[in-house]
Amino acid sequence: MPDHEYTPGGNEFERSDSEQLSETPLEAPLEPSLDASIEDAVANARANDLPFDDLTVSEAIAVFFQAPLNTWRAFRSLIRPRSDGSRTLLTVPLRPSSSAEVAIAPAPIRPSVPQTLSSHLGNGMLLQLGLYLIAFVLAWWGSGTMRLGDEAALSMGMLLFGIAAVIWVVGFLVGEQEFFIRWWRTRDRWLVPELAARAGALFLAVVGLFFLLDSMNESVLEAERILTLVAAGLLLLIVAGVAWLIIDVMFSRLRVASQSDLSEDDASLGAAADSELQLPWYMRIHPARVLFFIGGVSFSALTWLGTSNNEFITITFYVWLVSIILWALALTPNVLGPWWWLRRKIAAFRHFHWRRHGLGLLLLIVIMVLGGALRLRELSTLPPEMTSDHVELLLDAVKLLDGQRQIFFANNGGRESFQMYLMALLSLAPGMGINHETLKTLAVIESLITIPVMVWLGRTIIGPERRRLGWYVGFILAALLATSYWHLTVTRLALRIILTPLIMSLIMIYFARALRFNQRADYILAGIALGFGLYMYQAIRMVPVLIVLVVLLAMYISARHWQDRLRYGMNLFVLAFISLIVFLPMLHYSLDQPEQFWRRTIGRLSGDDVVEETLPDGTIKPLDPTLGDYIESFTENVPQLMNNMRNALWMFQYKGDGAWINGVPGTPVLSIMVGAAFAVGLAAYGVLIVKTRDPVFIMVPIAVLIMLLPSALSIAFPHENPSNTRASGALPAVLLIAALPIALIAERIRTLQPNRIGVVAALGFVGIVIGSAYYDASSVYFGKMRASYEQSTFNYSQVGQVMYGLALSGDVPYGNMFMIASPYWWDHRAVGLEAGIEGIWPNGVYDFNGDDDITAAVDYLPYFMRSADERTDRFAFSPSHNVEVFYSASDEVTPAKLQTWFPDGYATFYDNVYERRQFYRYTIPAIGQEGLEAFLAETIPEASETSE
Repeated sequence: MPDHEYTPGGNEFERSDSEQLSETPLEAPLEPSLDASIEDAVANARANDLPFDDLTVSEAIAVFFQAPLNTWRAFRSLIRPRSDGSRTLLTVPLRPSSSAEVAIAPAPIRPSVPQTLSSHLGNGMLLQLGLYLIAFVLAWWGSGTMRLGDEAALSMGMLLFGIAAVIWVVGFLVGEQEFFIRWWRTRDRWLVPELAARAGALFLAVVGLFFLLDSMNESVLEAERILTLVAAGLLLLIVAGVAWLIIDVMFSRLRVASQSDLSEDDASLGAAADSELQLPWYMRIHPARVLFFIGGVSFSALTWLGTSNNEFITITFYVWLVSIILWALALTPNVLGPWWWLRRKIAAFRHFHWRRHGLGLLLLIVIMVLGGALRLRELSTLPPEMTSDHVELLLDAVKLLDGQRQIFFANNGGRESFQMYLMALLSLAPGMGINHETLKTLAVIESLITIPVMVWLGRTIIGPERRRLGWYVGFILAALLATSYWHLTVTRLALRIILTPLIMSLIMIYFARALRFNQRADYILAGIALGFGLYMYQAIRMVPVLIVLVVLLAMYISARHWQDRLRYGMNLFVLAFISLIVFLPMLHYSLDQPEQFWRRTIGRLSGDDVVEETLPDGTIKPLDPTLGDYIESFTENVPQLMNNMRNALWMFQYKGDGAWINGVPGTPVLSIMVGAAFAVGLAAYGVLIVKTRDPVFIMVPIAVLIMLLPSALSIAFPHENPSNTRASGALPAVLLIAALPIALIAERIRTLQPNRIGVVAALGFVGIVIGSAYYDASSVYFGKMRASYEQSTFNYSQVGQVMYGLALSGDVPYGNMFMIASPYWWDHRAVGLEAGIEGIWPNGVYDFNGDDDITAAVDYLPYFMRSADERTDRFAFSPSHNVEVFYSASDEVTPAKLQTWFPDGYATFYDNVYERRQFYRYTIPAIGQEGLEAFLAETIPEASETSE
């Protein structure tokens, strides 16, 4: 028998020197012979029937000397675990000879719980996989049923979703039943009462949610009933939350009374911490941090002073960037932390190995090819035309190139500036310029950059404890985004909205790390990402609500002591402060021009009636509403808000965005299979939240609800909800929920079949889901979008090509071309941009007195011709060239007037299948300088007086 009893996982070298000396006789040799040591170690291993992974270092070396080949096989078996969970047992003869071999046999671990169904079905994995697949198929059936579009299909689909969610939860319980049995057997006497109390609180919360859901289904006209249901639902949710907190406090105190709240180890650690806090706080501040703080204050002050009047000159831009860096260094937990982080990243890059990382890189390349194929296909012709939003963005980029460096663009309802700067920068590249093609190219680049970020996001959300599942979720998430119809429409729209999924993903990555590890560096990075995101799209303004709410939940769930809660609070302050430093130029503008900065938000939330008044003569008078006015307006619109929230939730499966510019009207944003994955994914995240109590998993579904609010809060314009664009901040979280069940099914397949068959089966299942998403996105967008788009927009590119050809040939300069405006017709600025003019083409002729019935737009053509004649730039009028006038085919006044003024002219008709796209081009032969002066004298009274 050995001198001491073996303890699994122990190490004889961990015993103290006094213990070892007490077991060694004084007369024993200090260094026994090698043969004796080996024989003793082998005898110890034989006597205890030790598995290889329980051998001590000396015992492992001993058996290696006796049977190196079999010892190596046992070690390799250890590092490559068997699928049945067995361990490798080494059996050594009592007196081995030089030719003796070590026998290796599997020794199953004695189960800690009685034999159950799971022990007969691969630890429940096979049954769990079957239940998961059944749930997925039912959800697929429900998702397809909801696409039928009627209320009966909606009800049936919701029922199937509910059944699928229940089956998924049952599958989870089957796979984790041993865990729950151990948990139940180790319960204390307070567990059953606590579960009963929590069930009561949960019941109240469920009833409250039913009240809120019921209010969403009521007609907007039933305002009183809706307000009653909302009030009751919110009250029940508040009562349930308070009851939950009381249960926590009460049972925590009951358990504390039963056992010591602080172990000896915790006490020793606390004493050590107290001893470390003896130094005054000012002596623990690194001198470099003081310098960074002073520099941050100084450069932020210079940034504030340099951003007045909505100006952002070059030197101020660099000062602003330096201020961000200085504040980040001043607040970082370690002054040298950024340098060490950079060194770690460089070292990690150097350790790249094709054998280890090649498969992942190959998968990413395949996913990028899929995404690129969807985003680049027919890019030049679909979407075929610009809208006024594209025109405004392009002209804002022209302003930047002309030196007008604005922080915020107040025109067109007010827009953030980041995309305009990127557009201006890309336009300087060879072969680009200010045009629709460059704008679409920029959007595709930003869209493709988002795809690999999804791999990072998936890994971060799942966490380091589930590395393989994290890789699965990451790559599946990237593939879902690459083949997403929703992301495709946002990309092809080619506006600043495409930045929202990208920056939202980065915010979620850093914020998830901050929640899980509560490290200040992650909060700083999340704050920087949030600050820059506020320059991209207005939907990001909802992110602070998400961050505060989730941090409060993390304080409740993850913090064990008040010190942890204080740390969460301090880190939240750091995140808010650093984002404010990044936001500083925009903050300055928002304080100088609050009505411009908040106009788009307030207009959608409260309506224009709150901020302006239309007088009887048509004059718009701005109002100065109080906070009470806003609250009263919002309260009156609560019924509409609940209705909007229901419609926003329907956009995933039932009925999508109705605006033709954002996609095929009414099309759900998720494909049928991805919609099924999203439905069961909600159940998967639910059980994951209950099991892990990880605030990161809680953040994902909350992010969906919060980031839907920019769409749902369009109370004054309910027809604009749901919106693929305003809800785009929810896109990463929605696809995260859909990716999890797909990854779990693939992981279960690989676990049950850890061979090539399992790899092929897992890839086949994922490939079916991704392939169906690709097919749905391709067939819907490229099959239906063109017709939907063309019948709703105008043919700017067609007239632009005509004008460009005339100008390029030298026959007609741009100053001799005019467009006669008609109600709800062409935007002359878009016509000019499509004609190759990088700027505003000034010859769009409109009616100065549009409210009367006396004059028409064509009556002002002489004034525009006179203005062009007075110009000296590229839009100057040339009397020696022909004049071209473009007008709508539905305009009956213009052709008669032109024929009267210029009887020698002739009209050319441009036909189109859509009547609103038909137009005429009236060609006027060159009239000469004298003819021009005579025409102006005849048609403009003041011109005739001047000539006299």
